Amino acid sequence: MDYSYTTSGPVIYPKIKMVAQKLIITAMPKKKGDMIYGSLYFKGKCESDCHEDVEIIGDFKGKL
Repeated sequence: MDYSYTTSGPVIYPKIKMVAQKLIITAMPKKKGDMIYGSLYFKGKCESDCHEDVEIIGDFKGKL
């Protein structure tokens, strides 16, 4: 899972090591055109050019 790490101020390029990630599907589509629903979880450890560990939790939906 990729993400954009942006902050206010000067542009930085942090190095973050992935510790855990999960993709949770809550509604599986049965045919083309149906929606798929779920959530994403990402946890990373800061290795350089950042000040704290990263934890991202979010929901998603998409059309098959």
